[in-house]
Amino acid sequence: MLKNYFKIAIRNLMRNTTFTFINIVGLSLGIAASMLIALWVTNEISYNRFHPNYDQLHQVNFFGNLNGAMGDWHEISYPIYEDLKTNHPAIKNATLTDLGSSHLLTFTNTRVQKLGRFVTPEFLEVFHFDLVKGSVKNVLTDLYSIVLTESAAKALFGDQDPINKIIKIDNGSDVTVTGIIKDVPDNSTIKFDFLSTFELFRITTPWVEDEICDSGDSFLIYAELQPGADLASINHEIKDLYQDSDQRFLSKELFLYPMDRWNLHGKFENGKEAEVDWSDYVFEFSALAVSILLIACINFMNLSTARSERRAREVGIRKVVGSHRKQLIYQFIGESILLSSIAFFIGLVLVELSLPFYSHLINKNLFIDYGSPFFWGIGLLLVTVAGLLAGIYPAFYLSSFKPAKVLKGQLYLGRDGVVPRKVLVVFQFSFSIILIIGTVVIYQQMEHVKNRQLGYEKQNLITIPSNPELDKNYKSIKQELIRTGAATSVSRTNTSFTSKGGRNTLNWPRNQGLPVFCRCVFADYDYTKTLGIRMIEGRDFSEMTKADTMSILVNQSAIDMMGLKNPLGSKITINSVASYSGHPAKIIGITENILIGSPYESSRPMFIRLETDWADEDEQFVAVRLPASSNLTAQLKNVEAVFKKLNPSYPFQFTFADDDFNSKFNSLNLIQKLVNVFAFLAIAIACLGLFGLAAFTVERRTKEFGVRRVLGATVSNLVVLISNDFTKLVFIAFFISSPIAWFGLEDFLQHYPYRISINWWILPLAGLVALSLTLLIVTSQAIQAASTSPSESLKYE
Repeated sequence: MLKNYFKIAIRNLMRNTTFTFINIVGLSLGIAASMLIALWVTNEISYNRFHPNYDQLHQVNFFGNLNGAMGDWHEISYPIYEDLKTNHPAIKNATLTDLGSSHLLTFTNTRVQKLGRFVTPEFLEVFHFDLVKGSVKNVLTDLYSIVLTESAAKALFGDQDPINKIIKIDNGSDVTVTGIIKDVPDNSTIKFDFLSTFELFRITTPWVEDEICDSGDSFLIYAELQPGADLASINHEIKDLYQDSDQRFLSKELFLYPMDRWNLHGKFENGKEAEVDWSDYVFEFSALAVSILLIACINFMNLSTARSERRAREVGIRKVVGSHRKQLIYQFIGESILLSSIAFFIGLVLVELSLPFYSHLINKNLFIDYGSPFFWGIGLLLVTVAGLLAGIYPAFYLSSFKPAKVLKGQLYLGRDGVVPRKVLVVFQFSFSIILIIGTVVIYQQMEHVKNRQLGYEKQNLITIPSNPELDKNYKSIKQELIRTGAATSVSRTNTSFTSKGGRNTLNWPRNQGLPVFCRCVFADYDYTKTLGIRMIEGRDFSEMTKADTMSILVNQSAIDMMGLKNPLGSKITINSVASYSGHPAKIIGITENILIGSPYESSRPMFIRLETDWADEDEQFVAVRLPASSNLTAQLKNVEAVFKKLNPSYPFQFTFADDDFNSKFNSLNLIQKLVNVFAFLAIAIACLGLFGLAAFTVERRTKEFGVRRVLGATVSNLVVLISNDFTKLVFIAFFISSPIAWFGLEDFLQHYPYRISINWWILPLAGLVALSLTLLIVTSQAIQAASTSPSESLKYE
């Protein structure tokens, strides 16, 4: 029986090559697009799950009431780590790390800059990164030990065995390679190229010991819970552990944040987890994958039911010779599953061919694990679901024909055959219109944000990460850069252009005891000059005025927020800045609003404080303003020459401010690219199905066209006649999809405080595009049929 079903299915597919080609191509594209989206979605939801104990891993955070303003912090004080390790049975283990930063590693004449973390010995027991050489128990027990990733070891030692080799960190401490670890997976939140001991960090970095003694919030702490431990109970138990003397905080409440929420969530507002864009995107793109597959399946349904007249006689004969309806249903569903199986393997080929481009597009290293039973299980499920979706309606519809009628040539399809097909076509058009509208709106949002005022000049501006040698020689480097003409201005800051800066609260006269969070930037002299920040009132910091060490610059948003009538000379209190805390600082200048954080947010109140002692700053950058020149390469070589002369131990690394700014759009760029690609595929699949449906519709009406031509109808009359049916469907789809697209995109734009308003004309534009595509496809088929000579179309009548 199965063999017979298979033979009939193959013969039927081979006999109807146009039908088979359109369906296989449509299903292949639909399956390939769905698989590509599924690979991205799987990668996003699989973050950190390579740790076998990921559901027991948590980061220690705290909610803080900083002088009346609520916020959340990831940096925790050292005593909390010791308490969690020893006093809470439900916590199996805990580890502490620094924030992670770039360091110079040197072996003989080889120098590389790598991202490193200084960790306590339990780190590799809590996190299960794959150790290639060395033992988890002892690789980090010695004070002067270091564990390298395979790529870092390759960069330093080539093909040599790195174990027991001695390397130097930041031209300071000599450390011994005690272990090699596999490169950190792309889907890991915690990134590093090497691990070294926290105790080494403690004795070589002056501010660390001070922070430990003062219980400063400067470190990251992670906890592993006992299997089956109740998170809510533990959070209740530890929430009041903070007993520090930091008077800036009215309260601190510790809590453990689960690892499975780090990637797609992790945003908090007023002490509660807030909605985050990426979790929505994962859901939305999953829905997009299902919708694209549905469009491909709808093509199959429509073409199968449109061809019902051709298979009606087959159904009638098979019923007469004894076939039951159940057998016919099995036959038709089997054909669709066979077709979806062929499409699945063609789709796999398309995915493999497009993966290099796709991986580059989304900046992820995606691949298909053909050795995974899970993949083949999902593949089998996909083939079955696609086959059932595509074939179940045609199977029940075709198997319902009455033998007596079809064998007498009395088959009349009526509304039962036409209406469902029209409904499905309306669905396809509706989805296509929604995608067209979404593509335009996302593009407009991108351009709106990219063209907003930054408050600084990003052209000809570079930033260079600092290092101990650069810190020591900073003044000499600055003088040499300006003397040689390699730079017009140089300054230092504690934040890059993509960073939000620190968070601090301000108190000012008449604020009624309601301090608010402000952006905080530490800067050296010539900061506004180097960045090209325009002063609205007042002046910048001056080396000639020693009193500037207790002065600040504020932006226009801060002035608006405080409502100061005569801001220059006013004194305000900055909290959570050690040298300023509790002491009033004088406003000496007002700047334009500067966009240093998220480009999607409204400009927030910000202040800039002068920093002249950078020894205690764990992160800093040197900003260099290059002379205006058409030969940027030559200008950079001049800057590099100065750094090689006065900062020779470290490789010259820099970032353009405009590149730094553009990197802020990575997430929305990704969304735009994905929507563009998959919108094009979805519309292409819908058009392919429309082409097939139009072809079969025109073919069925060939004799009608011949009669109409004999009676005097022109080609244009016939084209309008056949186009009218499809035009009506487009208009129905437009009126259904427009409100859905409008409200859906309004919700999407709510993720961005700085956003566009949707222009009304986008909706009719999308409808016009859909109508144009429809008319182009349908008209081409109609003209071909209408141009056929009546003698040809009626010669057998």
